[in-house]
Amino acid sequence: MSSESPRKSILRKLFFAGALVILVIIGLFGVKYQNYIYAVVWHSVHGNYVQVDGHRMKLPLLWWKREADTYDTTLLVRAARFRTPLESTITVDPLLLGEASDTDQEVLRIAQAMVSSRQNNSTWDVVSLVTITPKPFNLYCMRDDLSLVGYINIMCHAATARYSYTYQGHSIHEKEAMQIFSSIE
Repeated sequence: MSSESPRKSILRKLFFAGALVILVIIGLFGVKYQNYIYAVVWHSVHGNYVQVDGHRMKLPLLWWKREADTYDTTLLVRAARFRTPLESTITVDPLLLGEASDTDQEVLRIAQAMVSSRQNNSTWDVVSLVTITPKPFNLYCMRDDLSLVGYINIMCHAATARYSYTYQGHSIHEKEAMQIFSSIE
């Protein structure tokens, strides 16, 4: 026979049931916001900078570097809630042989031609030229605003750079992406 009173037994069962409910809620919260947790942990381990082709880029707290599927490509990812259909990313891709331009004027001329071509052929998005000036070089970017769906695509090139820089993602993260591009050292 148990020396425990029925009241204590009920309290113990209620305590364990309450603890179980709290653990389930914490687990669901963790799954929903796992990318935010991962971003904070990534920054704790790696710091606030990533290296790309000998240049440093400063990442805001909710961004991290993910291994890309393609050789020599860097993928930077912005945290979003679990199962968010649109992921905000910055992809740093190596240029193909012969794609690099020698001068700012040449890169600017190509970017202007791309923007002009897209402006004339597009009916539902807004295309513009954006210049970003981090320390090592000027980035000339084509900004494609698909505002109907809240999506932004920014493709950037620089003279003598061996890489292209592309932001694809939600318009609410555009300012952070521009800060990352501006932070290149």
